[in-house]
Amino acid sequence: MIRAYSKSSTPDKSFHFYKRILESSDYISPDNYTFNFLVRTCAQILSPETALLVHGSVIKLGFDNDPHVQSGLIFMYAGLGFLSSCHKVFEEIPQPDLVCQTALISALAKCGNVDFARKMFDEMPERDPITWNAMIAGYAQCGRSREALQLFHLMQVEGVKLNEVSMVSALSACSQLGAP
Repeated sequence: MIRAYSKSSTPDKSFHFYKRILESSDYISPDNYTFNFLVRTCAQILSPETALLVHGSVIKLGFDNDPHVQSGLIFMYAGLGFLSSCHKVFEEIPQPDLVCQTALISALAKCGNVDFARKMFDEMPERDPITWNAMIAGYAQCGRSREALQLFHLMQVEGVKLNEVSMVSALSACSQLGAP
């Protein structure tokens, strides 16, 4: 139910079910999936206070080392515009995986720090289409359309599979330039 509500038009109702888990006498306890979706909910409702409470619960219950929860926390803090918190979560990850690295690149780009995002992107030993799309979209969202299209071209040259997100970002960059 927490997952369903986190993806609904009323994500805040996820907390009703979280509260029921906490109050349960049936030895039900939250797990990493619970927090993965609660973090998503916090990103949607844009409540800094709730986000801090959820992050505190993540730490208290020992889920702060789960890669899905970590990438969710980075995404959540980016949505709130707390770039320093994104960095802090990322820096506490001993060996960040591709998902966490992509989450930080997306967060950096979303918050306007595309130069640092690109530096990180260039230093990644492995990149998937989602990582490429995050960087291209970041350039496009910051009005740096030429760089978005140059990266889109490089993506093609390197043989990375394009998808709808790649095309939307490239078209967005083209429209900003007025290019046909």
